[in-house]
Amino acid sequence: MSNNQSGTSCQAARGLDSQPLNRLSPERRPTLWYCGSALNRGLVFAYPEQAQRIHEIRTALRANTWAEFRRLMPAEDYMDLIEAKFADIDEPTPIPADKEAFSGDWVPGYFEGDYPDWLQARMDGLLPEKILRRFGKREQTILNGPYWMIDPKHEAEIVVALEKAGYLVRKREDLTFL
Repeated sequence: MSNNQSGTSCQAARGLDSQPLNRLSPERRPTLWYCGSALNRGLVFAYPEQAQRIHEIRTALRANTWAEFRRLMPAEDYMDLIEAKFADIDEPTPIPADKEAFSGDWVPGYFEGDYPDWLQARMDGLLPEKILRRFGKREQTILNGPYWMIDPKHEAEIVVALEKAGYLVRKREDLTFL
């Protein structure tokens, strides 16, 4: 996740501090995508760029071969992983061949839940506090810390509240971006 979106408000991240979101023209309003988490069924909201990136990474991590993994993985994220895993100056390790089997356990932090970013834990830097407090509940995991649980029974209400606050909101059931 980019630093300018991790701990800042949507307005500040988009440079919109001077004008209320609901008074912006539709093309300038921030867009949020949402889906249900496959982990706990809570609603997860994200900027489209974040959601798409996390979806692409999660798809790539289910690849069967290294060729498939390389093709599906966002280029910058792939290069970061390769540099972290294979750039040991003392003992360089060869990058696996295209036909070699790929497994997500190769990626540091994947099975621990540390990679890729868990967007459900980052919604306090995205959604207005008033909306989070009204519809969400702060939960805690033993390993990965706090996250926001938004019960899907509030889906219609939270979408209306976000739209009234000036967001364009779109459900994306075709993507997985926990």
